[in-house]
Amino acid sequence: MIFTYPEINKIFDTECKKINALVIEHPKLLYRLLSDIQSQMEGDEGKAVLSEKHKIIPIRKKLELLTQFVPFDLNKKNIVHSICSRIEKNAMEGEWYERTMRLMTELETLLYDTSFSLPGGIDFPKININTILKSAGVEIREDQESLCEKILDYMELVNEYEEEKLFLIVNLRSYVDDGEMSYFFDTLLRKHYHAIIIDSSEHIALSNEERFIVDSDFCEIS
Repeated sequence: MIFTYPEINKIFDTECKKINALVIEHPKLLYRLLSDIQSQMEGDEGKAVLSEKHKIIPIRKKLELLTQFVPFDLNKKNIVHSICSRIEKNAMEGEWYERTMRLMTELETLLYDTSFSLPGGIDFPKININTILKSAGVEIREDQESLCEKILDYMELVNEYEEEKLFLIVNLRSYVDDGEMSYFFDTLLRKHYHAIIIDSSEHIALSNEERFIVDSDFCEIS
């Protein structure tokens, strides 16, 4: 994927052999860039452009802006919904169909039996795999040892249950040491994830990053 912003004279191509790292030391420029992206993610127009194979693609559908890491929640509503849809589809197909039907029949029988002595004609018209899943409270396990592992798992979930996206990750290096960050970059490259790392100040340059700096005077350094 290719990402551009008219106030920065750099084309960020995620197909390169290193991770794109953008340092923006001018606070107002950083704010304008992130505000533009967030605005487009909410459906408005903006200046930033995302493209793939020479075709412009909508930022709101194909980009994830990661700015909050404490807490960092894997259980995003849209991902959990997609997981439930996959489970429901599997449960109603092939080898699982018979077990699903048997389970729902047993559950319905249990509810009728336990409510038989109660006054009123009681029915349970909403017994299906969807309502069972909702009652089960489907959650993604969050037992990762490090923040970077958690972010990598999140990226995998997004690509698997939504679609392949570009991840703009802001100021992560304020939370992660250089060794873990280098491992993170290596994993991004190995898994061919599309990512741009954005920071508001310089950190030690890593061998697996391609850094571009816009300093406080708007001078650009590559």
